[in-house]
Amino acid sequence: MSDRKAYMKIYREKNKEYYKEYNKKWRKKNREYLKERAKKYREENPERYMECQNKYKKTEKGKATNQRGNFRRRTKDKEIINNLTAKEWLNILKQYNFKCAYCGKDLFDLFAKPERDHIIPINKGGNNIKENIAPTCHSCNAKKSDKVIVLEEITK
Repeated sequence: MSDRKAYMKIYREKNKEYYKEYNKKWRKKNREYLKERAKKYREENPERYMECQNKYKKTEKGKATNQRGNFRRRTKDKEIINNLTAKEWLNILKQYNFKCAYCGKDLFDLFAKPERDHIIPINKGGNNIKENIAPTCHSCNAKKSDKVIVLEEITK
């Protein structure tokens, strides 16, 4: 790396807030240009674009984003709060020690994947918020269906 590049790198590190604000304003001012550039990239590189999309969808952040999108679509006409983030989901998993809230099964063994269970189901007026989500294994989530079950009753 040349001396100039090294100096600029250090300068940007020291002035992160300035550059963050500058870039935010620039993106806002050049929104149309960025849209066109992204559209052009997608058209010219469809395989690469889909590869990146599929890779992102497999991450926890991508799964949470996808779930929020599906949830938004399904509940468009309802007045439901939908603000569960990937970070909150990971905190919920840690709170339950990565075990099913109902049967206590380890959620990261070879076959079980954690599922988000709405304690008060959406169709019964529940919201997609961290206070209404419990981690479950697939079989417990399927058995519960759309019943309202109080976790304290199960864990006793």
